[in-house]
Amino acid sequence: MKSKLNKALKDKDFSELFKGSGISFILRFGGLAIGYLLTLVIANLFGAKGLGDYVLAITVLRLFTLLAKIGLDTTSIRFIASFASQKKWTSIFHFRKQVIIILSFTSIISSLLMYFLANPIADLININYRYVEINAFFVMPMAFFMLHY
Repeated sequence: MKSKLNKALKDKDFSELFKGSGISFILRFGGLAIGYLLTLVIANLFGAKGLGDYVLAITVLRLFTLLAKIGLDTTSIRFIASFASQKKWTSIFHFRKQVIIILSFTSIISSLLMYFLANPIADLININYRYVEINAFFVMPMAFFMLHY
């Protein structure tokens, strides 16, 4: 078993894949741990109601971010992989530029919609409307983060 692992690690492609996935795993695990600690801190400082309000506000933010992305994150993976396999590097650059323009526009629209619909949304899920209004400013950064994640 050990010899097979050593042989696999000597393979350049496997070694690169193994290192890259290891780094990704560590970063994801770190993010998960930080998220858990944040949840724990919010629960201890603000109680069950505060944690519930936080989770509901984040859920609304994720919903509006999903609307803003309009599937561009998944489509980007497909097209960029296709262009890369054909070695069309300028096509990747132009495609990414178009995606950024479209995502900027849809994110602004989604943010505005979330901001101006904050009262009805807050009434529907029974939280303070200010939480929804504040989160409206995070739609664009979250959409771009999710696009590049």
